[in-house]
Amino acid sequence: MLYVVAGALPGDSFLTGIITLTILLAAMFIVEGGLEISMALRVRPHEGWGWLLLSGLVAVAVGLLIAFGLPEFGGLGDRPPGGINLISTGWGFLFLALAGRRAAAAKP
Repeated sequence: MLYVVAGALPGDSFLTGIITLTILLAAMFIVEGGLEISMALRVRPHEGWGWLLLSGLVAVAVGLLIAFGLPEFGGLGDRPPGGINLISTGWGFLFLALAGRRAAAAKP
């Protein structure tokens, strides 16, 4: 239902739609970062958890950057921080998967 409301807002007023989608993007990054941090703390004894923690911290920082810089990030300005978040998330999961592969290969 939230997607329907968020998708209908740009049709009503362009500026309201941009601001709403920017707020939703910031909230999504903050929630994603919190989930990655909690997942990193859950897999803490395993190798590679630090990369996942770093990825979560980057996601929260990007979400807060977008949320606090809302007038500047309306429209196209949120793409560089969003790209940074996607790259850090990809690297975090990649390093965690490689650590898991090394751990599985080390067991007899």
